[in-house]
Amino acid sequence: MLIESAGTIALPTPPDPDEASGRGEASVETPRGQAHLELTLERGQVTAAQLATPSTHHLTLIAPLTEQQELGDALVAVGSLDLSPWEVR
Repeated sequence: MLIESAGTIALPTPPDPDEASGRGEASVETPRGQAHLELTLERGQVTAAQLATPSTHHLTLIAPLTEQQELGDALVAVGSLDLSPWEVR
């Protein structure tokens, strides 16, 4: 009844993806830490994308944590970083 009194409702139309251009970024907190994505679009096409995952940062910690350590201690230190094999290139 209320809708009828307001008149017809037009469905929203999405923008034309071929016209989309710009740069965007997003961050999300994951169980292992923060992940960050940056995208660049030109005329609806992704021209650049960069994904920084928590394991990317944690890889830089391996050398300082394992230098001059016993093998067992080094393995425990690396294991404590909770590295994801799906995030490591």
